Amino acid sequence: MCDLAGVDIAPRIVACAERHLSQMGLAADLRVTDAEVSLPWPSQSFDVVTMTGVLHHFPHATDALKQVHRVMRPAAALILIDPWFPPIVRQLINQYLRIRPRDGDFRFWAPTEVAGLFALHGLNVSHQRRAVWHSFLIVGKLQAIQPYSPVTET
Repeated sequence: MCDLAGVDIAPRIVACAERHLSQMGLAADLRVTDAEVSLPWPSQSFDVVTMTGVLHHFPHATDALKQVHRVMRPAAALILIDPWFPPIVRQLINQYLRIRPRDGDFRFWAPTEVAGLFALHGLNVSHQRRAVWHSFLIVGKLQAIQPYSPVTET
């Protein structure tokens, strides 16, 4: 297994990433796939997962987060960066996108909404802030998974 791995649904983006990484002398396991359907690695493969500028592209973001959760090791971190808009602007854009999704954009999320998604997928928010004027960053740590231990009656 490589130390660096990644996916994109667009083959030309994966090819571009492979070219750039190769020029830097880096090896990576890059694959073309739909992260909402399946990530091509075994469960508990990664200590850190990053999602940079992609959450708003998923029609079913919770499906993608289920896959991300599956490939994270216990106590792993998810680092997510996505566009930030003032609330009224985000709401107007999202109304428009409900009528007419554009350029692969489906829904822009508020940081508090992403924190809620993280909680639904067993992630505790450890850090949250505006990354730059147009983006926010949120880091979630996977809650340690306790092995099942049946209770015996006495």
